Amino acid sequence: MKRLQVVILLVVPALAALAQAGTFTTLYNFTGGTDGGRPNAAVIQDEFGNLYGTTIWGGDLSCGSYNSGCGVVYKLDTAGNETALHNFSKIDGQNPFTPVVRDSDGSLYGTTEVGGSNSYGVVFKIDTAGNETVLYSFAGGTSDGCYPTQGVIIDEAGSLYGTTSECGTSNDGTVFKVDSSGNETILHNFAGTDGRGPFGGHLILDNVGSLYGVACCGSSGYGMVFKLNKKGTLTVLYSFAGPTDDGCYPYGTPAMDKSRNYGGGTVWKYEP
Repeated sequence: MKRLQVVILLVVPALAALAQAGTFTTLYNFTGGTDGGRPNAAVIQDEFGNLYGTTIWGGDLSCGSYNSGCGVVYKLDTAGNETALHNFSKIDGQNPFTPVVRDSDGSLYGTTEVGGSNSYGVVFKIDTAGNETVLYSFAGGTSDGCYPTQGVIIDEAGSLYGTTSECGTSNDGTVFKVDSSGNETILHNFAGTDGRGPFGGHLILDNVGSLYGVACCGSSGYGMVFKLNKKGTLTVLYSFAGPTDDGCYPYGTPAMDKSRNYGGGTVWKYEP
């Protein structure tokens, strides 16, 4: 409860300022049908002001548990008109609940938690014509990851980087790379003390090619912040101590400033 009170005290002034600056507008209400349902992820915006995102459910209602649908990738224009760019159908992915990323050509990339040829999740691409390509289907087991619950990021060469929440050598998840040809490389296998089951948001990439993220567990069991360099060496930068003196259970996307300080989750900052 104390952690919640800290967040509220910091956020309320910002909300009050926002209320004074403008009017809150609902741009679109999802119906849970072919337009999608339960949007869980943040949206991204293109140079024209269009928004792109995912919904966990909706789309093809004959797909998924309880006829809830397998999920949708959507576009929302500046007038509030929604277009379902792709409806998933299990074999090409199911239940995306993380953000998409957009390349310079306008194609969208992301992950689904399950579905694909092995039912362990996929990395997908949707081009500007709305055509979806499964770039990679996770195989699970000890030699690959499974159930990606974070989105991907893209580098200048077009390679994608992300995480899986399970499988790998210790069944604690992995950090992976998928190149522009769809070839996957496992960059790191989590082992519990160095992280487990990263969830929500996505990794970040610095200007020298190192990846940063947050995950569950760590040496304290309350979560940690990690760095993975280009050589594949993972460093635990910080392990949260919980319960009253520190944060715990971080998830989502860190943010890095010009001084390479980065933070996320509750309200925290790590200085290199």
